[in-house]
Amino acid sequence: REALAARQRGSQAGTVAYLFGGCVDVGGQRAVAEHVAADAQRDQQRHAVLQQGAQGARQARDLDLGDQRTGELALFGDPNQGRPAIGYNDAKVDRQGRYWVGTLDAGEKLPRGIFYCARSAGDWRIGDSGFVVSNGPTFSPKGDRLYFSDSMGGRILAYALDPATGKLGEAEEFHRFAPEDGFPDGLTVDSDGQIWCALYGGGKVVRFGADGKLQEELALPVPNVTSCCLGGRDLRTLYVTTGHTADKPAQDLGGALFAREVVTPGLPEP
Repeated sequence: REALAARQRGSQAGTVAYLFGGCVDVGGQRAVAEHVAADAQRDQQRHAVLQQGAQGARQARDLDLGDQRTGELALFGDPNQGRPAIGYNDAKVDRQGRYWVGTLDAGEKLPRGIFYCARSAGDWRIGDSGFVVSNGPTFSPKGDRLYFSDSMGGRILAYALDPATGKLGEAEEFHRFAPEDGFPDGLTVDSDGQIWCALYGGGKVVRFGADGKLQEELALPVPNVTSCCLGGRDLRTLYVTTGHTADKPAQDLGGALFAREVVTPGLPEP
């Protein structure tokens, strides 16, 4: 694993692929490593577009669409309407093609974050509000349930979702984490409706059944775990993103992309 991490760290623009848990054989490691390296090469080509988009989001606090072929950005919308000290955070498209995005309080103290839904540019509505940091929306296989990370609240919320209208039901607490678990961050759902959750500051990803019972914990050698998704050729590769530790960025693998094979595949995402 260390050799694979070192090889990837020295190759594509600093991207690291790390097979945690030792659950795949050498051939599987090579296949996943090559897949991640190929993705990294494509990401390198898009790097300028992503940097420009990130800079625009920081400065203008709006949402832009980036054309990967030309590098051009076009304004998609700003449901926040320019409110100061508010930033956009995690977002995802549901099974019917609606775009869900949450905001956060820049100081990460006040419950000013709003969770929005859009059918198209300019067609925005509020799904829920009152969050310090909005994170990790994901959707059940049938698209009738939405899961959301209230990061500073230390909990995952679940909502009934009307697939036809996009209307949300009342929030239900799906799971509340202990302080030592870290903060719930990015989420993804597999084809059985199980929910994977990245835990920022907790150094792990966890998997819950649709009933909310904890099924599995996977530890990583880095504390700040930011998000996860299921991909690869058969959607059985769990990819996990991480961030640097602010006071010792050169002493851990923060910023690495980790990967592991899992039993239950994911779902094609819109």
